[in-house]
Amino acid sequence: MLKEVEGFILNRLQGALLAEAFRLVSEGYVSPQDLDHTVKDGLGLRWSFMGPFETIELNAPGGIPDYCARYTGFYKRLAADPARPEVYEAPAVGRILEEWGRRPTCRRRCAGATGASPRCARTS
Repeated sequence: MLKEVEGFILNRLQGALLAEAFRLVSEGYVSPQDLDHTVKDGLGLRWSFMGPFETIELNAPGGIPDYCARYTGFYKRLAADPARPEVYEAPAVGRILEEWGRRPTCRRRCAGATGASPRCARTS
């Protein structure tokens, strides 16, 4: 890290993903379960061994500059209309909870699914 930033680097990246996740679910584009599957079976797998810059470097023949020239039109439109702070308030949270319908019974069990805790086995 080159300098301090409020919320730390990881939390800021997670916050950007969470805001869009809350938005997509609360606006009815995807269920919470399908969004979780998209992240853990897609983006999470990719980012578990490559960061975002490594990923885009490989996604265009000319690397990062080529990727930006080809694909960032969508990302610019997304950045111009970001998820608003209201995604963390009712009724957005209520809709997410209504669709979610469950809570993890054991945080340790969930961590065990990632191999973070050898004492807990994956149950789903």
